[in-house]
Amino acid sequence: RSYSRVHVSPGSAVVVPVTASGYGASGEVVETLPPGFTHVSSSLPGPSVVATGQGVSFTLSGSQAFTYMVTTSSMKGTYSFSGVVVNADESEQPVAGISSIMVRTAPGVYATSNTATSVRFNTPIFVTVAFSEPVSGFTIEDVDAANGAVSNFTSSSGNAFYTFDVTPNAAAPVTVDIAADAVTGADGKGNTASPQLSLGIPYDDDGDAGISKEEAITAVIDYFASRITKEQAIAIIILYFSS
Repeated sequence: RSYSRVHVSPGSAVVVPVTASGYGASGEVVETLPPGFTHVSSSLPGPSVVATGQGVSFTLSGSQAFTYMVTTSSMKGTYSFSGVVVNADESEQPVAGISSIMVRTAPGVYATSNTATSVRFNTPIFVTVAFSEPVSGFTIEDVDAANGAVSNFTSSSGNAFYTFDVTPNAAAPVTVDIAADAVTGADGKGNTASPQLSLGIPYDDDGDAGISKEEAITAVIDYFASRITKEQAIAIIILYFSS
């Protein structure tokens, strides 16, 4: 036997291909499924398959290769399959191939920030990233900050929590994403993708995804106070007219 995947998520579907030979005109493969696994279907005709509890038998008649599908346990762990090929003369031999499969969960990840303060050009926004378990391989390059620059990247609490600053640099929505499989957890499984963190648009203080006249005036005042550049002020004014 072999598996479509050796490392799987709890409750997922796994296809098990089996190749049997040397059993004569007819034979039977009897598989014992691990605890918590359930037989779903088989490529063999219905009458050829009998599932009872954790056991599934497949009657073969001239067919040497087939597949069957199972759903995995909802619990993490390493699970073992066992099986025998029963020949026409009732003799048995073990089913060869991979005998175990690992069920494991993917580390989850969430990014949060205090967005109560106004979003401004050139002003860092503090962001915290929390993984559901300690991970390895997470670096500043794994942070996808649209319309923002990432800096001051640090880790803490055994590589389960990370912090960094995002500095807005464009008159557009500033968002933070972390892609799936950016890191690996304790058992080697890649993380899930993070829900997108939206930090807002610079000077959009009311959060309506547009720039009002008052917000544009605030940007102009900041320009004359040398807090933002002329180009940044113009970008906000253009966004005001487009709004």
